[in-house]
Amino acid sequence: MTEQTSRLSIVIDTGNAEQRLRALRQSLQQLQTGTAGTASGLQSLTGQTQNLGNTATRTTAGLTSTNSQLLTMARNANNANNASRGVNGLVNPLARVNELLSRTQAIISGGLFGLMALSVAKTADEMQSLNSQIMQVTANEQEQAVVKERLHQMANKNLTDIKSTIGLYTNSARALGNMGKSQAITATL
Repeated sequence: MTEQTSRLSIVIDTGNAEQRLRALRQSLQQLQTGTAGTASGLQSLTGQTQNLGNTATRTTAGLTSTNSQLLTMARNANNANNASRGVNGLVNPLARVNELLSRTQAIISGGLFGLMALSVAKTADEMQSLNSQIMQVTANEQEQAVVKERLHQMANKNLTDIKSTIGLYTNSARALGNMGKSQAITATL
């Protein structure tokens, strides 16, 4: 009987994994930049809401002081007594307005955090959609990374939205591809 030997060779290509990791890091960096802008805007809005609440509190304190002064005047004259009753009627509703403003501020602050979370999720979805568009018109991940970097540079140079730049590129690449033109020609247009 003859003995037969077989050999199995497994090759692992990590080049694509490294490119994907770099692309993911870039996307995360862009997401962090967008999130920082959103957080800054939310902090500004929260500060303005707090200022409004502080103004209402100061107004209530001022009316309380005025009421106290009017009560003193009422002791000296009967006509001042009628004015004091009018101010008393204003202090209680203003205190309720102050309480409502405080509650509204708490609701707005909670809602802003929810909006921020939705904004982060929406930005991540948009970035995935843009990456998918580029993948449809490129041959491999290496070409995709080069095209993506080139489109980011073009968008920054022309001060345009990256979404619009990618849309224009992918539409042009498809049309030129149907005419038998290469990606290199599309990128120079």
